[in-house]
Amino acid sequence: MCEILLTNDDGYNSVGFYPLLKELSADYSVFAIAPSVQKSWVGKSITAHVAIVQKEVAIEGRKVITIAGTPADCVQVGVYHFLKTKPKLVVSGINVGENVGHGRILSSGTVGAAMEAAIDGIQSISTSLAIPFDEKEDINFFDKKN
Repeated sequence: MCEILLTNDDGYNSVGFYPLLKELSADYSVFAIAPSVQKSWVGKSITAHVAIVQKEVAIEGRKVITIAGTPADCVQVGVYHFLKTKPKLVVSGINVGENVGHGRILSSGTVGAAMEAAIDGIQSISTSLAIPFDEKEDINFFDKKN
């Protein structure tokens, strides 16, 4: 049984995704599914009238399903296509940048994935990383060496 479905909105190769997958996998059964590319600021949108292409990749030996869809799509595809039963928890993140304030919260794909899970009756949480504004320009958030 899958205990945790892990997703995000920054894409499977975002610096926040793998460390969270690695840590959660140490104690829980984790199913990882994330957008194949960055899908920030899409809120809780769902892809319609377009095929959602999926692909299996390995990140340091851990299986991740990537889809050409939104974070909310990841929750739906994970829960209803891949998993036999609903996970106990959906974790969305770690988002690169904080999600604070009404505008950011409701527009965030990270939060959108957690909302999609909650609508389906699954406990969920979204996580974000606050980075001081003056440091953001010096960091490549998709370079695993940082």
